Amino acid sequence: MRAGVAMYSAALADPGLEALAVRWTERLTEMLERHVGRERAVALEVVINGATLHAALREAPLSREAIARITDAILAMPTAKDPS
Repeated sequence: MRAGVAMYSAALADPGLEALAVRWTERLTEMLERHVGRERAVALEVVINGATLHAALREAPLSREAIARITDAILAMPTAKDPS
């Protein structure tokens, strides 16, 4: 977790590391996309990165229950390809 936060922080300060951080997030999105589609994969990647930062800045990470509710909501969200 701390390594991820350190990587993103370093990428903000060093443009040479920005490509690494972008590739990291793109790879995560690609792995998720195979299972949940592009829009949901991007949403999950954003939540994962946000939850990582959240946990790094606080004494306790989000609870498993909170993460499950967030994930369930993302998986249930309509996408551009959904009829509703």
